[in-house]
Amino acid sequence: MLVLWFMSTPLSLSAAPSPEATADPLDAGRIAQITEWLPEKPAGIGPTLEDRAAWDALAALPAARNTIAQAEAFLQGDFPAWCDEAYLDFSRTGLRPRGEAMMSARHRRLSPLVWAECLENRGRFIPAIEQALREYLSEPSWTLPAHDRDLSNFHGTLHKVDLHSASFAHLLAHSLYLLGDRLDTELQTTTRAVLRERIWDPVLSTLRTGRPSQWWLTATHNWNAVCLAGVVGSSLTALPDRRERALLAAAGEFYVRNFVDGFTDDGYCSEGLGYWNYGFVHFVELRASLHAATSGNLDLFSEPKVREIALFGPRIEVLPGVFPAIADCRFEVRAEPHLMAHLDKAFGLGLGLEMPTSGRLPRLTHGALHHFGVFPAPGVTEAKDVNVADAGVTAVSKRGIRSYFRYAGVLVCRPATAGGLGAVLKGGHNAEHHNHNDVGSFTLALGEGQPMGDVGGPHAYTSETFGPQRYTKFETFRSRNHPVPLLAGHEQIPGREAAAKVLEADFQPERDRFSLDLTAAYDVPGLLKITRSFEFTRVGSGSLEVRDDFAFDKPSTYETSLTTHGTWRKIDAQTLEFTHRGATVRMQVESPGDFDINEQRIQEDAPPFTRVGLRLREPLLEGTVILRFIPLRASM
Repeated sequence: MLVLWFMSTPLSLSAAPSPEATADPLDAGRIAQITEWLPEKPAGIGPTLEDRAAWDALAALPAARNTIAQAEAFLQGDFPAWCDEAYLDFSRTGLRPRGEAMMSARHRRLSPLVWAECLENRGRFIPAIEQALREYLSEPSWTLPAHDRDLSNFHGTLHKVDLHSASFAHLLAHSLYLLGDRLDTELQTTTRAVLRERIWDPVLSTLRTGRPSQWWLTATHNWNAVCLAGVVGSSLTALPDRRERALLAAAGEFYVRNFVDGFTDDGYCSEGLGYWNYGFVHFVELRASLHAATSGNLDLFSEPKVREIALFGPRIEVLPGVFPAIADCRFEVRAEPHLMAHLDKAFGLGLGLEMPTSGRLPRLTHGALHHFGVFPAPGVTEAKDVNVADAGVTAVSKRGIRSYFRYAGVLVCRPATAGGLGAVLKGGHNAEHHNHNDVGSFTLALGEGQPMGDVGGPHAYTSETFGPQRYTKFETFRSRNHPVPLLAGHEQIPGREAAAKVLEADFQPERDRFSLDLTAAYDVPGLLKITRSFEFTRVGSGSLEVRDDFAFDKPSTYETSLTTHGTWRKIDAQTLEFTHRGATVRMQVESPGDFDINEQRIQEDAPPFTRVGLRLREPLLEGTVILRFIPLRASM
């Protein structure tokens, strides 16, 4: 099992009496044990440039030639300039793109240049690599402007580690490891000194004294895994002092437990698939770094819950290549293929996935993980094929006819045969990570499309995205722009108390019934109840029935939202059709009276979508509205 060393005191970052001691809750005995496991000198993962057998074999692949061509393009022209004005744009306007684009143009060059030099071994990329390193060392900050609101990083008064600086540190350290003495000795020394100043020392100080606060150590979302992977991975790769490496490794082992705790016990990621890709990729990188550095003595994959988290990717897939856009997850996101193939082998999931190939070799962007597509991964062997029923997936395909995340209240319904309808039905609550107010929402999948359902999150954040106006200023996060009811003109409220109560979860081979009490998600005077019941059938091409039962203490209005990235049309007074990527579903409405249809086109830092509102014309004391969806055609 995953060993986590707790002291008797609560989880905290209280000051220690001596700089040689660590703040609670890290255990000195565990740090000493890890110290013994670590090598005298730091080392990264995978073969260095000196291992010509490994790199020459890789250089023979067509993808290697394409990667070299990409690096050659960076030998032409001037290095993109650092721009203070671009960095400061966020502090002045609250907008992120300008500063982040400036930093990306500079930082994205290093990975292909290092790959190309390792592949060629001719020295012609070394001057460009050294120029890039000197440029990076002269930058006032590696932290993204949005994470440097007080500009303490920019002004050099206080270094706070963020997602970008941690991952960039790992890339820098890994580059030093791969190229070794091919790089100027003084430049290597200076690079390690700046890594110490900006990354390692601030975190070591937090562990020893509690200051400065690195708040992500106790976060239960992607920040925790991403920052730990970068800080710990870079230190194991390039930090000379073995005791300091051991302290950071122990902190990685201990504090990443907070990230694991952010998932339900059955592995559900409330942040959505996009953030599962991002956060769990870095958890896997952290695991690989610790496993390699300790010769397998420290393995984060040993805890049973981690296997449940690894299964989130295949379990949330509705149809082949089709995933729901829950929370801030971007629409049409897919599970990261390198991650999925790695997990398939590491846990013996039996999915039969292979590392994908493409025209270029994977980027080094975040250190070790993308090596796994071309070099053996540490701690992973060709695992025996395990029946995926053992992984909670059963029946007609490797992903089965359903996945039920009981602790999250999320049900994924799949068809019995290829070409049928799929659906995702969501309960949950409105205080989840990267939450949208979406309790009771649903998504339909058919062929390669999602004709109706959750439309996903923004492609760009601003300074106000996570502020008090999240659910009022931004259309993307409001419940009215999700397929859920609007009651007496009221939307859902945010907060943990706005939770669905599961009333029924009855699953059979030919149909699934899933019923939710949504009343707590609405603060509506006079609302007595609102329940939403789903019945998904697998007969023929399948169908989905959505039934809302509502009651008030005085006549009130009822409306329900339907959202699509595709097109829609009205067939007759009771029938609508929704089409996306050549897949069409027909919806028939059964209601206690006539209803009006209103349409709104919405575009907000993401691909545009359409909201179709169905509003009963007459206020009612109580009533039932039923929406029946059947597939007409799937995309080819």
